[in-house]
Amino acid sequence: MTEEEKEAILNLDTLAINGLSLTITEDIQKDIQIVLNLVQKLQKENEEKDKIIDLMAKTWKQDDVRSIEEIKQYFKKQAKEV
Repeated sequence: MTEEEKEAILNLDTLAINGLSLTITEDIQKDIQIVLNLVQKLQKENEEKDKIIDLMAKTWKQDDVRSIEEIKQYFKKQAKEV
């Protein structure tokens, strides 16, 4: 999520859902901020994990006949099973 999208969500005063207008209080804005921070943290963790998988696949490729993409898929499958 871009900073602009994040700011737009936090600056909302009202939210229209099916014709109903709901006031977004400061508490709700704080909750939204907490969730957005969590999403950003998880995205960063996933990027780091992807980098680790790439490095592992490249290392394994030196002694393996499979392609790097096949090795990456193997590690992703193993991670899901854990």
